[in-house]
Amino acid sequence: MAAAMSMAKVALLLVLLIQIVNVLTVTARPFKGAGLLDDGIQMVVDMLGDKKSGSNPPSHCCN
Repeated sequence: MAAAMSMAKVALLLVLLIQIVNVLTVTARPFKGAGLLDDGIQMVVDMLGDKKSGSNPPSHCCN
């Protein structure tokens, strides 16, 4: 019974240690999506600006 209890404590300690290491590696890693997100937003803004800036062809409902 004592061996099982000590094995459970060791397993719990190992899980806790792995979680701490994972948190440290995630916080130390730079966020890579920031540049991609800005470029994507800029691309959408450019596309919407191109749609508005050109001359609109006549439509059948508003003429």
